[in-house]
Amino acid sequence: MRVLVVHNRYRSVNPSGENRVVDLEVEELRRAGHDVATYVRDSDELETMGTAEKLRSVVAPVRSPRAVHDVARLLATHRSQVLHLHNPYPLVSLSVVDTARAHGVPVVQTVHNHRHTCMKGTYLRDGHECRDCLVSGTPLPGVRHRCYRDSLPQSVVMATALVTHRRTLDRIDRFIALTPEIRESLLQRGTDPARIVVKPNAVPDPGSPAPLGRSVTYIGRVSREKGVLALLDAWTRLPAQRGRQLRIAGAGPESDEIARRAVDRDDVEVLGLLDPDGVRRVLEDSALVVVPSLWAEALPLVVLEAMAAGRPLLVTDQGGLPAVVGSETGLVVPASVDGIEGGLATLLSDRALLEQRGSAARAAYEQRYSPSVVTRELVAVYESVVAGSAGAAA
Repeated sequence: MRVLVVHNRYRSVNPSGENRVVDLEVEELRRAGHDVATYVRDSDELETMGTAEKLRSVVAPVRSPRAVHDVARLLATHRSQVLHLHNPYPLVSLSVVDTARAHGVPVVQTVHNHRHTCMKGTYLRDGHECRDCLVSGTPLPGVRHRCYRDSLPQSVVMATALVTHRRTLDRIDRFIALTPEIRESLLQRGTDPARIVVKPNAVPDPGSPAPLGRSVTYIGRVSREKGVLALLDAWTRLPAQRGRQLRIAGAGPESDEIARRAVDRDDVEVLGLLDPDGVRRVLEDSALVVVPSLWAEALPLVVLEAMAAGRPLLVTDQGGLPAVVGSETGLVVPASVDGIEGGLATLLSDRALLEQRGSAARAAYEQRYSPSVVTRELVAVYESVVAGSAGAAA
C-alpha cells in the first residue's frame, strides 16, 4: 500500500503525544512493508519565518497554497493510493483534502481531539467544560472568548477555517476516532456514521512487565484541568501510606504550586519533565498510575503506556477514559477529589487486587493496543477506502 501521511507537528515547547503517534504509525507501516511518504510541517517554523512569510501564514489554516502545491507534487510522484491526514493546523489546512480528491486519492483523517467542533480542540474554557460552539453549530462563541491561542485575530482565522471547510469534511472518506466519545462528537456535527471507525492509538511494547513497585504515579501536563491538584488534595486526605510516595512527572502552569505544596512532604516527589526512558523507569517503580482528568480528554498516551507496563490505572469518568479503562484493568471514579480519594483507598488497600488488574491491563494492551494489532486495523481502513474509491471510479 502506498500511503501519504500528512501532519502539522505541534510546537516543541508543548510535548505532543500526537506527534509521537504519527511517528510510530509511520514506522510500523514501513516495518509491515508499506510504502509511506510523509508531508510534515512544524509549528516551530513560525518562530523563524520572515515577515512576509509570517503574514502569509496567518491565513494558512483556511488555505495553504504551499501545502496544496507540495501535497499535489507528492501525490503525483509517489503515486499514493491513500492520503492519511492527522493535524492540519496551522500550516497545512484542510484544503489538502480537495487536492487529494482531485488526484483520485481517498482521504482518511485521524481525529485526535475535538477541533472540528471546538477551535481549541478540548471542550475546555477557563478551566471548565464548554461546548458552546458544538451546541450552537457556529464557532462564534470561540471567537468571542478568544479560544484559539488566546488571540482574537487568530480565533477569527480559525473560525473562518472551520466554517469554510464544513463541506470539506464531508469529502473525507473515513474518520478514525480514537474513542467512542470522539465518535459521538463527530456524529453530533452530522458526520455519517458509516464514515467513522473507532481505532485507538498504539504505544511501543516495553517487554514483559516488572513486578509492581510501590509508588503512585501521575505523568502528564501539570495543569488544573488535568486534575493533578485534585490528585494531590486526595492524596493528602489518605491515612499515611507506609513506604509509598505520590510521584508527579511533567511540567505546566501549576508546576510551581505543586512544588510549593510538596516541599514539606516526604510522601510526595516532584520529578519534572521526563524523557521516554525516564517515563519507563517511573512506570516500573509504580504500583498504580493515576489519570485524574477533570475534562473530556481523548486518549492520553500515558494510559496505554501504563497498560503496556502492566500497571493498573485509576482514571476519572471523563472523555475517552472510561472506554479504555474499566473494572478489569483498573478503576473509574468521579472526577472530584472525593472520587479520586475513594479510588486510591480502594486500590491501595489490596495488593492482590492491584496485581490482578495490572496483569489484566497488560493483557488488554497485547490484545488491543500493541503496534502490530493497531497497524493491522489501520491498514484495513486504508484497504476499505481504496476499494470504495476504485468501485466509485468504475
